[in-house]
Amino acid sequence: MVLFGLPVRLEKTLNKKQKLSKRQQLRAARRRRQLIQRAVLIGLAVLVIGGITYFVVTNRRPGAVTGEQSVPTEGRAHITPDQEVTYINNPPSSGPHVGSATAEPGFNAEEIFPKIWVHNLEHGYVVFLYHCPEDCPDLKQKLETLAGDLPPSKYGNIKVVVTSYASPLPGEVTALAWERQLDLPAFDEDMLTRFYERWVDRGPEDIP
Repeated sequence: MVLFGLPVRLEKTLNKKQKLSKRQQLRAARRRRQLIQRAVLIGLAVLVIGGITYFVVTNRRPGAVTGEQSVPTEGRAHITPDQEVTYINNPPSSGPHVGSATAEPGFNAEEIFPKIWVHNLEHGYVVFLYHCPEDCPDLKQKLETLAGDLPPSKYGNIKVVVTSYASPLPGEVTALAWERQLDLPAFDEDMLTRFYERWVDRGPEDIP
């Protein structure tokens, strides 16, 4: 028998080939979709793992430094430069401060008043205080060198202020962060560095 000008057997063979070709095309298309889906899932997994790794690495901080303590908050009120303030804690690690000024980072030869550097603490800085009324050139040199050798903050700058303190301190050096305090009987580079690394960029205001 002839169908559409072709023998029936030949027509059936052509139909089978067409059906087989369509099935092959469908299988090929399905495989392509599966490959694309796998590639997308693998890409997402890489991004997630990479993001988690970056977060862990960039937020890794040393544990608590032996002797550091939490200090009760004194608030975050702003005052004008001519206003006087009496702090509850001595030295303060929070509280009213001049909102229009911050202390110059690094070692400061001249004493900076607390109402200035408390603003630095609010911005995630660490402050090193020393009290030596009869001068202490060796201690000053050590603190100045350390201030320049500390690792940069996440903003790329070293967020530390070193200044003398008018009142006697519990030890030779006191390190402060926002509402945190570490008193050291003598200069200790390792302890001061660990305290800095633990608390830098952790003030209530995330500012360079």
